[in-house]
Amino acid sequence: MIICPECKKEQADTAQYCSNCGYMLSAKPHISAETKKKAYIGIVVSVVLIIVAISLVTTSEFSHYIENISYYADQYAETKSHSSGFLGSSYASLASRWKEMYNEAVTYVALHSVGAVILSIVGGVGLYKGLKKLKNDGGTSNGTH
Repeated sequence: MIICPECKKEQADTAQYCSNCGYMLSAKPHISAETKKKAYIGIVVSVVLIIVAISLVTTSEFSHYIENISYYADQYAETKSHSSGFLGSSYASLASRWKEMYNEAVTYVALHSVGAVILSIVGGVGLYKGLKKLKNDGGTSNGTH
């Protein structure tokens, strides 16, 4: 129960105004325990999504592909330039493999980067909404809860 600071009458915890004198008990509306619970769950899920997003772009495999994209491209260009002549078919086959490795690396990096961005955005929006719900809680009103 909330005690009105103006007239000292007891009011319901959810009351925004004193039913006796009309004094505003809380500038913020009270939110239910269920809404708080949902907000906390949303915040936890959002934080997990952000952690997963970060892990997508901080793995050693991601770093490996980032570091080797230009190497694969250089190797492809080098072997492609030797694909004519006596050993041309061997160089062409090797160049094809370098190109596949380059494409695989670029695809991996692109997909993981896009996934990380999407998860970060979804997590950030969820975190914002969850915190906003909690901020809109009536909290303490006039020294009581």
